[in-house]
Amino acid sequence: MAGSVGLAAQITHEGIAFVVQWRLSRVVTDALVGAVLDAASHLDLEDLSDPAIQDELQGRLSDAMRAGATAGAVLRLPGSVATSLVTLVRLARRDHLLGAVVAASAVPMVLLQNRFDTFDGADSTARRAAGLRATLTGPAAAPELLLFQSQDFLRRRYDELTRQEALRQHERLTRLRRSNTRRAAARRLLRGPALARLARRAVAGGEGLAEATADALAVQQGASAALQVGGAVGSLRWSGAPLIRVNSFLGRQPEVQAGRQPEAAARDAVARLEHLRVEGLSFAYRGASSPVLDGVDLDLRRGETVALVGENGSGKTTLAKVLCHLLRPTGGRILWNGTDTARLDPSSLSRQISAVFQTFQRYLQLSIRDNIAIGDPIQGSDPAAIETAALAAGAHDFIERLPDGYDTVASRLFGGVDLSVGQWQRIAAARAFLRDASLVILDEPTAALDPRAERALFEVTSQLHRDRAVLLISHRLTTVRAADRICVLADGTVCEEGSHDALLSAGGRYADLYELQSRPFREG
Repeated sequence: MAGSVGLAAQITHEGIAFVVQWRLSRVVTDALVGAVLDAASHLDLEDLSDPAIQDELQGRLSDAMRAGATAGAVLRLPGSVATSLVTLVRLARRDHLLGAVVAASAVPMVLLQNRFDTFDGADSTARRAAGLRATLTGPAAAPELLLFQSQDFLRRRYDELTRQEALRQHERLTRLRRSNTRRAAARRLLRGPALARLARRAVAGGEGLAEATADALAVQQGASAALQVGGAVGSLRWSGAPLIRVNSFLGRQPEVQAGRQPEAAARDAVARLEHLRVEGLSFAYRGASSPVLDGVDLDLRRGETVALVGENGSGKTTLAKVLCHLLRPTGGRILWNGTDTARLDPSSLSRQISAVFQTFQRYLQLSIRDNIAIGDPIQGSDPAAIETAALAAGAHDFIERLPDGYDTVASRLFGGVDLSVGQWQRIAAARAFLRDASLVILDEPTAALDPRAERALFEVTSQLHRDRAVLLISHRLTTVRAADRICVLADGTVCEEGSHDALLSAGGRYADLYELQSRPFREG
């Protein structure tokens, strides 16, 4: 009966300890992962596109999830130490010298047991392999892969990356196996003095078989207890090293951010835009041999729609990202109502700018409502504001016909419906229209729409934004004819500016581009 009660008590104790350890590990892991994600949200676009920073960021996320094991190590360590001390006291009472020998050997045994090889598994090879896995198993690339029958090609590339990663893992495991073998041999040697003491006592005949057996078991228990302490300390180090790396990473973020922002005293509140002046703006990507933008001058005023055109690769999208303050210019300045934007509060400035990017995001796991609400989370809590933005983008009618309307999940893969490219483009436009911004940048906003839908969206945009400054970027020159002014970007700078008719009459680069685009329609 007593044995059953003891067994039940032990099982209950272990169960409670497991639950406490699991809960504490979850709390630690969730807090650390959340802190790393918060830090990532403050990195700029160039940082997030930097391979080295991506490696560190993904490594710290992995560390944050691994560091949760620290809680278990912290909980195990006191019990292991207590067991070791009790065992040593028992041995010392029976044989002072034997207890001293076991205690002396326990210290190096603990040190040996908690040694481990550090290994940070995050690198570009692992990230590339993970990306190809998602591509091979996801729906986004499926039409192209099936049409071109290129799954085997992509699979071979994936196999190459995984072989490289496996080689790294094999090298690490080889080092670990060798070190484990050496540590096991050292542990056996450390037990030698205690076993020699037992053998000497047995030869001397100072105790019976039962006592000798008890002493041998006590020595073994002492060694096991020392190994448990070493294992707990090793586990603490194994999980503590990632914790230190995460803490170091988080500690550097405030310094990085402080270096990017102007002095707090120099930041001014941002009023609605009346006049945006770009003077001598230049930008070069990290490591690039030449700038993408080189001395751009541009004016935008409230109530005015300015079109920006140019050949592919002329820097139109890069300029849009610089004006959105996603990329920091390497030269020149941007004046917002006459004030250098470097002196303005970044958050306040961001709230005055909205954009539809050429490569807009599709949040497949979210509802249509949430896809729009991302444009302004505060406004997004108002269903009427969501519908107004969707109406302006010409998306309301097709959304109303979906199975769950605005609450329909935006992908059949996640239990919703799939949208066409044109429908997604309208959702992206609604996202931009939701924000009450005074500067609106539209980067190829109608690329997936037919000419009728394109003209309708442009007319709505012009009406909706008649009291705002609008920069319209497009490669379709028919789209920009009604703009107040047209700027032509070439060789990293604005080379022509004027109305559609004026630029055609000038016979310059715009006239050449317009001729190239309109010729097939005339010949047809």
